[in-house]
Amino acid sequence: LRIDPGLLMYSNGENTQYYSAVDNVILAIGLKPRNDLVKTLETGKYKYFVIGDCDGPEMLKKAIHGGTLVGLQI
Repeated sequence: LRIDPGLLMYSNGENTQYYSAVDNVILAIGLKPRNDLVKTLETGKYKYFVIGDCDGPEMLKKAIHGGTLVGLQI
């Protein structure tokens, strides 16, 4: 996975690479929080939001509400 301004580059895990023009990228990864990506994003020039369990343990309703609020901002 690589994100450049306006371009998302990703693979299918089998050496095939894809490129897509994008305005926004939303990642939902696994069942456990993955905060390692936040550290990488903090050093870059990208605007990002942390929601759901990555922001702290939450109930489903609160996580959905947080996602809705971010969605309205982008």
